[in-house]
Amino acid sequence: MTASVTVLVSVRVDPTSGRATRSRADAAGVALAQKALGTGREPSLCTVGHMPAGVARDYLAQGVSSLTRLLAADDSLEGTVAVLAGACRERTLVIAGAKGEAGLASGLLPYALAQRLQRPLISEVIDLQEEPDGGWRVVQALPRGARRSWKL
Repeated sequence: MTASVTVLVSVRVDPTSGRATRSRADAAGVALAQKALGTGREPSLCTVGHMPAGVARDYLAQGVSSLTRLLAADDSLEGTVAVLAGACRERTLVIAGAKGEAGLASGLLPYALAQRLQRPLISEVIDLQEEPDGGWRVVQALPRGARRSWKL
């Protein structure tokens, strides 16, 4: 089975300039997925709602060929989770930033999506490696520099 990885990306609004930019955490998620998938494969990027063209280009400049923009029925957490669940249901892994930087910005989206998809959620992932058996080795950052390794 070929692994399929989706990275959820969002818009960050710079607090000083008010300019829309890519989220640093989401860009790190894209890099993590690219490293895990290796050469010749790429993650899919997905966002909900409006994303300025310049921000989309910044994400695509990381070496990904496409970004899917979805529209939710409303701006609620439930509406966003519903549309993302439909788009991510068949994906092997879904990577999301630890906290939102704009919009709802509650940090609950990854938890609500994991619950809707009935999948585990591992926070603070710093390394991800595909195993020969099709599973994944996940390294999680813990307080005081500690690390935990998980096999999914």
